[in-house]
Amino acid sequence: MKYLKIGIFVLFGLVVACSSQGEKGIANAPEAENGTPTTISGKIQNPQEGEVILYQIKENQKFPFDTLNVSGDGSFEATFPITGAGFYLINFYENQEKMLVLNPGDKLEITADGLSADGIYEVTGSPDTDLLTEYLALDQKLSTQMNMQRQTYFETEDKEKAEKDYNEFVKGAVAEIKGFIEKADGSIVTIFPATQLNIDEDSEYLTALSNKLYEKYPEEQMVIDLKKKIDAVKNTAIGEVAPDIQLQSPEGTEISLSSLRGKYVLIDFWASWCGPCRQENPNVVRVYNKFKDKGFEIYGVSLDRDKDAWNKAIEKDGLTWLHVSDLNFWNSEVVPLYNIEGIPMTVLLDKDGKIIAKNLRGKALEDKLTELL
Repeated sequence: MKYLKIGIFVLFGLVVACSSQGEKGIANAPEAENGTPTTISGKIQNPQEGEVILYQIKENQKFPFDTLNVSGDGSFEATFPITGAGFYLINFYENQEKMLVLNPGDKLEITADGLSADGIYEVTGSPDTDLLTEYLALDQKLSTQMNMQRQTYFETEDKEKAEKDYNEFVKGAVAEIKGFIEKADGSIVTIFPATQLNIDEDSEYLTALSNKLYEKYPEEQMVIDLKKKIDAVKNTAIGEVAPDIQLQSPEGTEISLSSLRGKYVLIDFWASWCGPCRQENPNVVRVYNKFKDKGFEIYGVSLDRDKDAWNKAIEKDGLTWLHVSDLNFWNSEVVPLYNIEGIPMTVLLDKDGKIIAKNLRGKALEDKLTELL
């Protein structure tokens, strides 16, 4: 099945992680020096006792940026300097919290409900915030559709048709995402749809986009992170020699990936706790048994942290190939090395250790190995 990261993983994860900081106390936002005056004003319906706080988002955390003074009738206005485009959250009495995109010199007008999270919330004067709202709606639509496609795939007996339907969905979703990126044309909001695309399949497209964003927003951390990630992906691009992995087996023996040169090797990144991985394992077992005597090996790399759970999954699923792990979960050294953002993930190597395909599963993997062997 084709790979696509639909779902507001980056944005939703950011907001949730930010919100979790509240109980621990939140550091002050970096102060803007020589910034351009930017204004937020508006009217709150159902004003409450408490505070209306503007937070700045930096490095997956939220920092108090300004406290808005609200009059008795719910009106407010605040002007503050900012030096560049960025992402903010505005929180109304802990009852409603929404994301904003601010650019230097913006003059925003906000209407909000101070009582209900589902109440009115309207913003004018911020084209980037409008784009963000539009993208979130698109993302939610595609996320719902993708979940339905995945559910169908796992429930149906006709895997071939379900996989074909899913791949067609991905093709259409990518077109919609790229359409939004082109419409937004250089807006900092395009960082979100950019992170949803497959870096391997859209490397040139995303390289050009990240360079454009970095030139325009060199101090925005999410832009910096995207550029670093794309640069790192070049090391695991198809045609490159796979970075070596040297980890221990369940028995404590170190097994290196490079020691398997001379065979076609499937690196299978998985974990005992990963439901989709466990569901895919019967297909991998079938393919392994068909080709293991023809110069094919599997190098299973687990993102487990519980050795006992790892061993039990290997035994229960009948995974008789090579297995290694550092038992460091998502902190495993292989995660940044191979830019792993989700599992199951597979990388197929030729006899010289060069990457020839990625994320082949089921019939696609079997067809490729039939071609090679």
